[in-house]
Amino acid sequence: MAGRGTRCYLAVDLAVFNEPTSTLNAWINSKHPILECLHLLKTSWQSPLRTPEFEFYHRISQRAKELRMDIPHMATMLAGGRIQGSLQSFGPVPEGSQPDRNAREIHWILLKETGRPLGTFNDSKQLLQAIEDTAVTIRQLSRCDVLHRDVSINNVLINVLTGRGLLVDFDAARDDRAAAVAGRPGITGTPDFLALALESQPLHAVWHDYESLYWVSVFAILRHMPQVVITHRDRTHNLDNSLARAKCMDEIFGARTQPPQMSGKYDFLREADYVINNNMAISSYMERTSSHLEALYNTFAKIKSIIKQLKSILSSTLSSEDNSSDPSLLSGPYDPLEELQVWTPQQHSTLKWLKNYTNANHHGLKGERDVQDHLTTLLECCDTLACLSGRLLTDTQAILVQDRITQIRSDISSLPHISFPGHGLFSVARFRAYGFSSQAAVPYRVPFQTDPMERMRLGVGRLTAVTPYERRHRTGTSFSAFTGDI
Repeated sequence: MAGRGTRCYLAVDLAVFNEPTSTLNAWINSKHPILECLHLLKTSWQSPLRTPEFEFYHRISQRAKELRMDIPHMATMLAGGRIQGSLQSFGPVPEGSQPDRNAREIHWILLKETGRPLGTFNDSKQLLQAIEDTAVTIRQLSRCDVLHRDVSINNVLINVLTGRGLLVDFDAARDDRAAAVAGRPGITGTPDFLALALESQPLHAVWHDYESLYWVSVFAILRHMPQVVITHRDRTHNLDNSLARAKCMDEIFGARTQPPQMSGKYDFLREADYVINNNMAISSYMERTSSHLEALYNTFAKIKSIIKQLKSILSSTLSSEDNSSDPSLLSGPYDPLEELQVWTPQQHSTLKWLKNYTNANHHGLKGERDVQDHLTTLLECCDTLACLSGRLLTDTQAILVQDRITQIRSDISSLPHISFPGHGLFSVARFRAYGFSSQAAVPYRVPFQTDPMERMRLGVGRLTAVTPYERRHRTGTSFSAFTGDI
């Protein structure tokens, strides 16, 4: 596995040192004598098959101008490119004209703004403001047909000059105007902050980035907010020291499998109770955002149950027609649907859709229109199954199936309204009335453990000889387990 070897440097324009003495004196006496002229230089080894990060910055800038839209909380690119002659292969070279997926070349990019980690917020208002600024930026990027796809604790910064949010790192971004890339689902991002829906590998949607932002805020609050008490998995954690924070976060973000398992985060949404003492704003924020996502995934669970019942009816009906006792008839190479020539193309298409349905179908929904189309198709499945049972089953069997379908139709009609997370979910104005705590972030320092394996379990030491899935979440490593999506 070849990594990107990303390096970041502070850069100063040489023209600053060529200014007259009077200008330098004015610069030194200004409000931000150093920060105003500091920029960020980033270098990394990137695959030549990927769209370069500097190209994304260029496209976003051009499209924002076309839309007459300003994106103030995204880093501004001053310059960028690739170093000619740096292309190297870090693995076996493929035969013939196949693209070398192990090849890497050096890309560089110079950003105007510099930022500090989100976990260094001055107070709770600054933390929530940075989260809201990032949410607004995600919305603006979607208007430019670009998805970030790696919203993580290391990519959401606090601008050192303005104190507002700053979104960086477009290495994993996707341009939805590039049709060759847009149709390839997969998992891309930093494991700890992936949306739960991405476990089923649907096509990445903008609301997945919003959910990732929620997990970024949870990570920052549990890791750096003072006076946090959380009850999770029948355990009460008083997060009054770094070791307690590490153990609590291990329960939530600790799973390291490929593909990543999200059981800890699922449990957190369903079961966690939390109190941030003397900080009603953060407590209300956590309650509101968590409840929103919990309701969304509860609805998804109901849709999954409905699909399971519909598939059961289809399987039992076709098994009856084939006089077969095999309950897995739909999963074998023989497709009984192809033998039924009496259906209209629409009916046949609906049953094929039901047969091939997976969790990715509803986890990949993008908006209200997709939801309505999805529910309409589910109702069409009920109608088609009712017609199918009437033709293939005995009268007694058909009546029983009709009763089940009637109940399923009722369940579909009573499904709660599906509301995907959006930028409004993170609005600071909703929590201003509660008042913000003036307490700054708590440093995260796990005491030294005499047992090296204990230090490794808590993610204190840096693990350099393991895969991104095995690295502990506190190193913030991102990965891309794509299926040809490069």
